[in-house]
Amino acid sequence: MAVYAAGQAGASAKSWGGYEEAERTVCCFYAGDEPVWEWPFCCLYAKWDQRYASLTHRDILGSLMALGMIRETIGDIVVRDGQIFLFALEEMADYIVLNLIKAGKASLQLHRLSEVPQMPLPAGKLIRDTVASLRLDAVLAAGYRLSRGDASQAIRDGSVRVNFMEETRPDALVGAGALLSVRGMGRVRVEQIDGPTRKGRIAIVLFRYE
Repeated sequence: MAVYAAGQAGASAKSWGGYEEAERTVCCFYAGDEPVWEWPFCCLYAKWDQRYASLTHRDILGSLMALGMIRETIGDIVVRDGQIFLFALEEMADYIVLNLIKAGKASLQLHRLSEVPQMPLPAGKLIRDTVASLRLDAVLAAGYRLSRGDASQAIRDGSVRVNFMEETRPDALVGAGALLSVRGMGRVRVEQIDGPTRKGRIAIVLFRYE
């Protein structure tokens, strides 16, 4: 949407969130050649002992909100395998490092990373299924184990996003690589679309994020 809006105004746009699959990003608008700039955010990192405490994305975000943080100053929060990768605007980084010393029952000691490492693989499971068509409601029903009617209703209610953009058309077509999400139900990525089966259905492979 930002790229389209920039193009309509005769400008260009580029967004980045720190790693390839980042959901929350910073967008830079510019005219002419792409400028050289530094993205105004950094990655904070911490580890905790999983033997004594468990943490979720919600625990970290809740602790940040309790510190008076504004959500727009915080990027993605990746919590996986006893590690936390927290992206935040530079202007808030020192404050977070000094004050986010506990989340849930876990004590934390955050520090800045000079470079963002390869992010750990997401937790989840592969789903192999067949669909009558690549309509959004059909693929959504397969990925979330919903009835086709429930999937269509969720789409019309404005609860569904495709590649981070709200989609309200049940008959919108979905392609390989599309990232789908249903409010309160997590995300599904379309990993692979294969040829038709003997019964004329379309074989698909989905990844359901935990």
